[in-house]
Amino acid sequence: MRRSSRCLSLMLVVLSVLALSGSWVRITAGDVVGGVAFQPEYWAGAGSNEAVLVVDFKATGGRSYTFGYRWDGPATGYDMIAAVAAAGDLDFAADYWPGLGYAVDNITYRAEAGDVGLYWAYWLGTGDGGQVAWLEAATGMSGRTLASGDFDGWYNGFDNTRPRLPEPATALLLGAACVLLRRRTRRS
Repeated sequence: MRRSSRCLSLMLVVLSVLALSGSWVRITAGDVVGGVAFQPEYWAGAGSNEAVLVVDFKATGGRSYTFGYRWDGPATGYDMIAAVAAAGDLDFAADYWPGLGYAVDNITYRAEAGDVGLYWAYWLGTGDGGQVAWLEAATGMSGRTLASGDFDGWYNGFDNTRPRLPEPATALLLGAACVLLRRRTRRS
């Protein structure tokens, strides 16, 4: 009886932490685009096509965030970031460069802000075996035509660093709790 009360107590603690952090919703709401699993901050737009926007603040000591975008008909990288900005807390500033198109000057998301002096590098990605295969963009985001399953990534730093998908911390926490429960069950 004592064993089962310990296991039950541990399970209740883990579930309470997940519920209070809002992570429980994220576990059940994970998505897959282009064969790559991710947990979006939120979705923007409507339609049968889906793409992912990745914004990485690592160079300024911040995190990486993903946003989903849905649409029908033709759409560009600019359309995606503008729709994501209109739907939530992401904000961006961009300038138009003749021959290149729109390029980002800066991006902010909640308390995170990029450094304008570091330049925002634009990356194009596709799903490849559960990971994103990134290539540096040869054009601005207004010249990039989206296809369903595409990833557009922004990294704040001019050092050839590819954008990172956010770590699935909630899944790691749940996995660790399951391992602990299993160990306790085996010892008893």
